[in-house]
Amino acid sequence: MTNSFKVFIEKPYYTDIVQIWFVRYEGDKVLVAKPVKLEFEEQKEGDRRENPTLEIGRWHSQAFLEALKSAVEGKSVMTCEGELIATKKHLEDMRTLVFEELKHELESSK
Repeated sequence: MTNSFKVFIEKPYYTDIVQIWFVRYEGDKVLVAKPVKLEFEEQKEGDRRENPTLEIGRWHSQAFLEALKSAVEGKSVMTCEGELIATKKHLEDMRTLVFEELKHELESSK
């Protein structure tokens, strides 16, 4: 998957919290957005906020919004008994990449 976004949504059965991951793929790199706590503060009507809730570069914005729309519509998210299958697959892929890299480093250090 080259230069694309995925949004993963999990709704664990044991809590009333919805978990959301923003993942960007660049070539063979997998980049996961850092955790953010969505907090709200009062604002007087008509006041302009200095900083937006979320900023994203123009080059990535369309792909990001399409991935978000797809996830919200349930098109790119598969859940099974409260687990996110796509996330499990992603974690398996990440483990493979990490252990392959570690194996390569160990072999090259000999």
